Amino acid sequence: MLDAAKLWKRGVRAVVVTFDTFLGAAQDQAKAMAMPEIPIVVIPHIKAGETPEDFRGRAEEALAEIAAQLELDGPHLHAAATA
Repeated sequence: MLDAAKLWKRGVRAVVVTFDTFLGAAQDQAKAMAMPEIPIVVIPHIKAGETPEDFRGRAEEALAEIAAQLELDGPHLHAAATA
């Protein structure tokens, strides 16, 4: 959250990524920093018995939301991911 806030203050778009178990804390911190507009992408926390593949699938789903929040798509997303 602190890194995202620093970037936003410099005019750089940023996204906070957090597990669902920490969403409330992330929202509270954003409000405390007077920056409630920072987008927060939530990933469900891994549960007992889940495989790395299960978690990877959720992470891949979150990637699309992160890209949308950063206003990236197509070749821009690929270039950002490989930069």
